[in-house]
Amino acid sequence: MLAGPAQARVTGRMIAWGEMDAADIGPMSPDAHEHALTRGRTIADPVITRQTDRITARLCQQFGATASFTAGPGEDLPDRVQVHSRHPMLTRPEDGATSTDDSFETSVAGGQATVGFTFDHGWELQPGTWTMEFTVDGEVVAAQSFTITLPPAGTAQTVCVAGPTS
Repeated sequence: MLAGPAQARVTGRMIAWGEMDAADIGPMSPDAHEHALTRGRTIADPVITRQTDRITARLCQQFGATASFTAGPGEDLPDRVQVHSRHPMLTRPEDGATSTDDSFETSVAGGQATVGFTFDHGWELQPGTWTMEFTVDGEVVAAQSFTITLPPAGTAQTVCVAGPTS
């Protein structure tokens, strides 16, 4: 007898995405299994302030996405999910290290997880497609792509309140 298709243990769907505002509460915990050019930051009280998939890359601009997860029959929701942030090539000027994929774990609370990105450094301002993928057991269960553009000449290059970093 042939078996039918495997049923996903956990499914996900995107419920919010776009420009965001979130409080920075410090570096990610060491157990976040992070692989990135810059140290990830833990955020609190994230709010999508404008739902959009088009983001203008300005210093201090935040954008992000929230996914909702559902466990299959007899399964529990995970406490954490792996996130991949796929983006155009970024090159850290201090040492020439490059990346097109930053990854880390994030917590699931109330069946949801929210992740974000802040353009903290000028070298991160790269136009193109940026995609945030939420994975469970190596399988992408939810993803959101953003089209990142540079600001028009003569317009604000930053949304920083205290001033940009290098």
